[in-house]
Amino acid sequence: MRIINVLSAVLLATATLVSQATWADWTVPGPTNVDPQNIVIVVAENPRSNPERTCLAVTLANALAGNPVRPHNVTIFATLDGTALGLESVVSSPRFKCTKSDGNEISLEDNLENFIGGNDNNLVICPICYEERFGDKEPEYGVRPGIEASPLAVIDVLSNADKVIDF
Repeated sequence: MRIINVLSAVLLATATLVSQATWADWTVPGPTNVDPQNIVIVVAENPRSNPERTCLAVTLANALAGNPVRPHNVTIFATLDGTALGLESVVSSPRFKCTKSDGNEISLEDNLENFIGGNDNNLVICPICYEERFGDKEPEYGVRPGIEASPLAVIDVLSNADKVIDF
């Protein structure tokens, strides 16, 4: 008798789900299909210790921002040791080569400059992290909020993000 009751309950639940699925409107576009997204890519690792991760983050940022079908508003937010992205001596190192989606190589410096200069994209350097590591030295790439940008830039970037991708 218990088996029949359990089977009846399972069949009833399945029938309810199937009937809901047949009348549900699955074609309603979500925000990812309609409007450009505000995407923040967080880079926390120093390019010196893991250049592949940094190259991948910048290449992804370029691809998302430069997509002709569905462009996005992309910001790279460099935190912790990733703030080294603000230093030309690090970014211009000839040993840092990024592989693009077409298989060709590009330097990290050219990749980053394409990202910053190509659209309305930003490289925002965490002001606390940068000062801890490099003192009062100004970054050559990106902006350090409170110095060149609004002190609330970090809060604005993160609170307005539709997606945050952590590298």
